[in-house]
Amino acid sequence: MRHKLAEKTLLNSATVEAFRKDFLLLMKNTSRIKRDAALLATWRKAMIKWHGRFEEFGAQIRADLEGRIRVNKGKPDYEQKVNLQWAQYYLDNMKPFWDFAWELRSIPNLDLPKSESLEDLKARLLGLDYAKQNGWDEAYVDNYIQDGIARGTVQTPEMGAAKAWGVWDEEVRKWAGRIKSKARGAWKYLNDLAAWTERGGLYGGGAEAIELLEPTVENLTLEGFNLQFVGFPEAGDWLKAYLPTFKAGLGLFRERATRVFPWMIRHMLPLQIQWSGKSINSRDAAATYEGNHITVTLWGASAEPKRVVHVLAHEMGHHVFQTLLSSLQRKDWTTFINGDYTDLDLREVQAQMRSGESLSDFAQRVLEEDPILHLQIESTLHHHSSSHWSLFSVRDIQDHLDAGRPAVIRVPSNPITGYANKNPEEAFCEALGKLVAWGPRTLPDIVNWWMRQMLPNLRTARQDSSLGTQLFIPSKGAWRGLPASAPVKNRPAGKPAGGFWTSTHRGGSGADASDWARFREETWGPSKGEGVLLKPGGQVYTLETQKDYDNLRSQFPHVGPFGEELVDWEGIARSGKWDGIHITRRGIHNLASVGGDNYDPPLYGWDIESTLWLNPSVLEVAGTTKLGSRTTQTALPSPVRVARRYARQVKTPRQP
Repeated sequence: MRHKLAEKTLLNSATVEAFRKDFLLLMKNTSRIKRDAALLATWRKAMIKWHGRFEEFGAQIRADLEGRIRVNKGKPDYEQKVNLQWAQYYLDNMKPFWDFAWELRSIPNLDLPKSESLEDLKARLLGLDYAKQNGWDEAYVDNYIQDGIARGTVQTPEMGAAKAWGVWDEEVRKWAGRIKSKARGAWKYLNDLAAWTERGGLYGGGAEAIELLEPTVENLTLEGFNLQFVGFPEAGDWLKAYLPTFKAGLGLFRERATRVFPWMIRHMLPLQIQWSGKSINSRDAAATYEGNHITVTLWGASAEPKRVVHVLAHEMGHHVFQTLLSSLQRKDWTTFINGDYTDLDLREVQAQMRSGESLSDFAQRVLEEDPILHLQIESTLHHHSSSHWSLFSVRDIQDHLDAGRPAVIRVPSNPITGYANKNPEEAFCEALGKLVAWGPRTLPDIVNWWMRQMLPNLRTARQDSSLGTQLFIPSKGAWRGLPASAPVKNRPAGKPAGGFWTSTHRGGSGADASDWARFREETWGPSKGEGVLLKPGGQVYTLETQKDYDNLRSQFPHVGPFGEELVDWEGIARSGKWDGIHITRRGIHNLASVGGDNYDPPLYGWDIESTLWLNPSVLEVAGTTKLGSRTTQTALPSPVRVARRYARQVKTPRQP
């Protein structure tokens, strides 16, 4: 364990000037880098260190102002040591400081391309079978390479480096202009604040300068993770009391991540724990992903163990999204998220709200009875556009409607969390965080399926075989009631004929009602009329893996016309052992999709998540739902189509 002893500094004009000179010296050194990658790395390291120190002082300034307000609030005027209005003013107007600190995070980096030398390129081209078959000799390959250089299709390492440095020069020039402009606002704020704290009297800050502490830095290993504690010795006893809880969270994270997604543990980033309360622009941020490490704030370190697991898995989710997923996978995930939206009528929400109730309080009140609506409302508070930001109360909604703005807004059909609506990457991180911390049952079924497409080796617990409400869509005419029986017939291969079929109701309407409703609309157009909601019962066998299928086939074997080993569906019906056979979305991918090495799936033709009911009497009518055109603006690809495309096109990323 290595220590750097804490040092104290008073915030005054001399301190601000010293900060300014250090910053200007670092900026001046950009002109000395001169195409030297090692010097650039040293400069970036120094700049990042200075930025961290500056940001830490900002957190301490905020805490000091809050403390001055807390100590003097409620006292008579003659007993107050500081002017509360001015203290609140400086606390509320730290924006110039944080704008500067935030811009410091975007220090340009050099992106050198990986280019092979001309000698290596020449040797590789000469070794190609095509080159040998067409009689390419060295002279031909030399001409080929030179022609490529002239046309810009061949790039030497030197050419690539020159281009990368040119890009860096331009980026650092623009960045320097932005950062210097924002620095001026930060210096003015700090000088004004320092002058106010040193002034006594009715309008002053108590004639007592803000004390800045450079906290102790400790490098250590805890629960097998590399950690850096910042400010732990200086933290109060009440903060240090959280250490055993945080340690328990680290141990639980190792256990859960090893079980669900071991890649996280093998590629775990170092953790920097800020016990002093550091947090950029977001006072309740639990952690931030920094690219080469994760910063955990006081709010994250003091959370209960399962919350610590969620926080760490979420931040590692950024690392997975940015370094493990291919560009095609990231694009598909974005398509999934952006396509999974439905309508929310603000007038219906307003009608359910109480007078003076905030939208957030209403969302909390409906959590138990309607968790989907709860998350949909929470999602409006985190949307990546600003269109929903003003909707906080009943009055805000009324003002929104009175202004002639749309009464219907778009919200996720299958929300993950409210924060997940910020952008598709945050949605991925929230989904992974919930999977690792809480398990697959905390996510909508379709989100679990999406995650398995992104991370095929994700080790989630098998889905509960108990079914939710089922939806039956009459193919012709009106609903005539449940059939007394549903005989089935064996086919030469794949899906059986006959039976009574349903698909799980997803809570929406139209194409969002079920996988079958979406499949029908994408294939034949919108369904009309109403679908029938059915409450399932009886004994249901779930097909999700090859093992599930092999087990069923071993109990009820059937030989096909060409000697194939099949399932005897008729035998299952006669036995009465199972009232229904359910195949999950994952089962569709594993057992019914053509692609990869699976050219003859055993359940080909079974296109979507559904249940074959051999004994419909175990079902109970629970209501109806309106069908019709889809409620989503952008249709999601049907699960079976995406699964087939993945099997054919997407190369599985290197994973555990």
